[in-house]
Amino acid sequence: MSEYKSIVSEELRDGPVPHRRCTDILFCLIFTCFFIAMITIGIIGFSNGDPDLIIYPYDSSGFQCGRPDRNTEDYKYLYYPAAGIRDSISNYTKYRICLKSCPDDDNDAVKGYSNEQVRCADESTDIFTLMDTSGDIYKANIETYESTGIWKRFCLPDPSSDYFDDVLDDVYVNGIEDWIADVWRCWTAILIVLGVSVIVSIVYLLLMRYCVGVVLWVSIIATLAAIIFFGIYIDKIAEDKYGSKEKKKTKDALNIAAVIIYCVVALFIIILIFMYRRIQLAIAIMKSGAIFLKDMPSVIFVPIIMFCLSFGFYVYWILALIFIYSSGKLKDGDSVVAKIDWDKSTRNSLYFEIVGILWINSMKIALTQFIIACTVSIWYFSRNTSGIHAITKSAYYSIRYHLGSLAFGSLLLSFVRFIKFLLWYIKEKLYKAGFEGNLMIKWTCRCIQCYVDCFERFIKFIDKNAYIQIALTGDSFCIAAKNAFTLIVENALRFAALGAIGDIFKIIGKIFITIVTSLIGFYIITNYDPWKDDIQSPVAPTCVFALIAYTVSGLFMSVYEMACDTIIQAYLIDERLHIAKTQFAPEPLQEFMKEHKDKDHKSCCCGCL
Repeated sequence: MSEYKSIVSEELRDGPVPHRRCTDILFCLIFTCFFIAMITIGIIGFSNGDPDLIIYPYDSSGFQCGRPDRNTEDYKYLYYPAAGIRDSISNYTKYRICLKSCPDDDNDAVKGYSNEQVRCADESTDIFTLMDTSGDIYKANIETYESTGIWKRFCLPDPSSDYFDDVLDDVYVNGIEDWIADVWRCWTAILIVLGVSVIVSIVYLLLMRYCVGVVLWVSIIATLAAIIFFGIYIDKIAEDKYGSKEKKKTKDALNIAAVIIYCVVALFIIILIFMYRRIQLAIAIMKSGAIFLKDMPSVIFVPIIMFCLSFGFYVYWILALIFIYSSGKLKDGDSVVAKIDWDKSTRNSLYFEIVGILWINSMKIALTQFIIACTVSIWYFSRNTSGIHAITKSAYYSIRYHLGSLAFGSLLLSFVRFIKFLLWYIKEKLYKAGFEGNLMIKWTCRCIQCYVDCFERFIKFIDKNAYIQIALTGDSFCIAAKNAFTLIVENALRFAALGAIGDIFKIIGKIFITIVTSLIGFYIITNYDPWKDDIQSPVAPTCVFALIAYTVSGLFMSVYEMACDTIIQAYLIDERLHIAKTQFAPEPLQEFMKEHKDKDHKSCCCGCL
C-alpha cells in the first residue's frame, strides 16, 4: 500500500470534506495584524505627507511650477530656454523656468516667473538674454522655440522646431497622436472585440473538448515526420555535395549528425510507447476541464472579481506610498523632480509597504486558486452545475476555515519574490558602482537569479497543489503540501504528461484566441461604419484588440489550467478510494478507464512507472 493511499481519508469517498476546522490559525493572526499595520501606516502617511512636493516640477531656482497657494500657481509649465542647446544637451537641461503657457512659435513672447538663473548665455554662443530686473516679475528676452504642453506640466520641443529636427521625428510624434485618436474613435469596436474574445475563448474550449486528442497526435506525428525528413535531407546533402574524397570529413560529420537524429527519433518513439497511457489520461483530463468550464462558466468571473476587490486596495496602497514618500525632508538640489531625505521611521514604513504588497498580491492569487480548486472539487464529486452555489461555498470555506493556510502559502511565495527584488537591487547597486564589466560578478548575479527563479517556480507549484489538497481534504498547509508532493511523486509521469501537454495547448490557445480575435476586430473596423471612414490607420486599434484578446485568453487558460490540475488530483483520490475504479469521473475519464480497464496502472509496457 502506497504512502498516499494510507493517508487518504474515507471522508473523501463522497467528495470534498464537508466538516472542516480552522487551519494555521497563527498565520491567520499574523496576516490580519500585518494587514491592519499596512492600513495604519498608510493613514499616518496621509496625515504627514505632502504629495505636492513630488507632483509639481521644479525650476532651476527651486520654485515649483503651478503649485497651488504659491506665487507660481499661474505658471504651470516648466520650460527649458534654448540658450546653449546647440553646444550640449546638458546646457539645455541645466536652466529651467516656469511659464504661463508654452511658446507656440519661434521668438514668441511669453510670461515667466522670476528665476535667478535665467541669465546671459555662455560666452561661446552668440545668443543673449536681455533682462529687466525691476519688479517682482522679470522681463526677459530669451530665444524661444516651438513647444507643446505635455500633461499640463512641461513644455517639450515641437518636432517641427528648427532646434530638434535631428532628434525628434515629426511623423513619429504626430503618428502617436493619430494612433491615440484612432483608438479613441474605436472604443465601441473595442467593447465588441471584448465580447468576441470571450466567444472565441469558449469556442476554443469546445474544440479542446472534441479535438484535443486529434490535434495532439497529429502534432506529434508531424514533429516526428519533420525530424525524420531533416535526417534524410542531411544524408542526401552528404552524398550529393560532399561525396568526393577531398570532402570526406564533412561527409562523415553529416552522416554522424543524421545517425544522431535517427536515434533521437527512435528514443522519442520509445518514450511515446511507454507514455501512451499517460498521454491518453492527460487528454481525458483536458477534455474534462473543458466540460467543467462549459458546465460552470461563472467560474471565469472568480479572478475578475478578485482583481476588482483587490484593485481598490492597490489604489489605496499607491496613494499611501506617495504620501509616505513625500513625508520626508526636501533635499536641496538641481533636479526637475523632488529629492526627498527620509528618517529611519519613514524609510522603514516604505519598506514595510513594499513587502506588504507582495504578500497581499500572493494572497490574492492563493484565494483565487483555492476558490477555483474547491469549485472544481464540488463539481467533480457531485456534478452540481450550480456555479454560483459552488463558488459561494468555496469562498466561504476559504475565509471561514483556511485563511491561515492560504496566508502561510502566500507568505512563502512573497518571501521568495522579496529575495528576487533584493537581488535585483544589489545587482543594480553593483553595476552603478562600476562592476558591470566584471564577468565574475555578472555571471554570479545571473546564476543566483536563475536559482531563485527555479525556486520560485517550485514554491508556486507546491502552493498550487497544496491549495487543491486543502480544498479536497481541509488539512493545514504543511500536511496538504506533503500529501500533494507525495501524490505527485507517486504519479510523476501522469503529472509530467499533463503538465507538458497542458503547457502546449495553453500556448496554442493564447495564440489562437489572440490571432482570431484580432483578425475579426481588424475586419470590423476596416469594413463597417462608422470606423472605416473615421480612422487613419487600423494598426493601433488592432494592437489594442490583440492586447485585450491576449488578456482574456490568459484569464480563460489560467482557470482552465487550475481546473485540469484539480481534476487529476480528484481523479487519483477517486481511483484510490474505489480501488482503481472511478465512481465520479466525468465522461472522458470514464471512457479512458473503460479503454484501459484490463490493464493495471503499474503493468509493463504502456503503463509502467
